[in-house]
Amino acid sequence: MRAVACCAVVAVGVPGAESLGAQRRPNTNGNDVARTRATVEPDCAPWDGAALAFWIPTERLGGPRNGWLSLRLWLPPTRAAGRYDFPDTTDRIGRVVHFVGLTSPKAIDWATQPREELRGVVQVDRVDTNHPVRLDLDFTAVTGTRLTGQIEAQWIGARIVCI
Repeated sequence: MRAVACCAVVAVGVPGAESLGAQRRPNTNGNDVARTRATVEPDCAPWDGAALAFWIPTERLGGPRNGWLSLRLWLPPTRAAGRYDFPDTTDRIGRVVHFVGLTSPKAIDWATQPREELRGVVQVDRVDTNHPVRLDLDFTAVTGTRLTGQIEAQWIGARIVCI
């Protein structure tokens, strides 16, 4: 996996931003429960260009309850709208991975977390940091798990400068 040491985080947050930690709320037993909503935040492409990182709970796409889809689009927000096929054989568009048994993106252990590569398509509507990003997804894992549906990803995180 690629480390994001390339990037500097700027103190100014995205309008309406909420950190991953703030997405947690206590349940009636007093335990922390991760909210099951899709998120999007600025990211850096492998070559340090602007990119977007989406985290999508698989239960929202007809998949297992403890699973998350990680979608990386290695495009700046101004060029991210469109239809994309995965896997990306050009290594210029992005990557999509299903993390199996993951209760929250915050809980990920990048070295050991079980994962499946996915094949399929995503349609991204207009990307504007003042509004949620709508995605139409249709993915299938090699195990046959199908993750499909329409979601809206809420913006989180700080602005990132890729250098």
